[in-house]
Amino acid sequence: MKRVFYYTDVLPLLSKKEVAIKKLKYNLSFFEERKDEVELYWYPYGFMGEYLAKNNSPVLEDFFSVLEEYEASGWGRLIFDEDPREMLKECDAYYGDASELAYYAGEDGHPALLIDYDCVGENA
Repeated sequence: MKRVFYYTDVLPLLSKKEVAIKKLKYNLSFFEERKDEVELYWYPYGFMGEYLAKNNSPVLEDFFSVLEEYEASGWGRLIFDEDPREMLKECDAYYGDASELAYYAGEDGHPALLIDYDCVGENA
């Protein structure tokens, strides 16, 4: 079974708002449909809630709803307390927002694919 490291940053949620939530839901459903082939390690930015609250983001509740649903589903792994760099080393690929983690994935020889927020839904 392949493992994909999935990183989501706060900036798309602050700038794209509902589009970013829609993309997040789409991505998670995509991986859930393939849970027998791919194990997902989701690492949301550590201060996501704080930044969304600080900026009075209209998607704060939506984000936490998606997060809680994912955690309760049990089909993937949510990374909060582990070192993301070490967890990335256990994975076969990186998918997510632009970050130093995408750089580290490439450095470790793993393919890295960045999220395209302009492409949501069937064309994602």
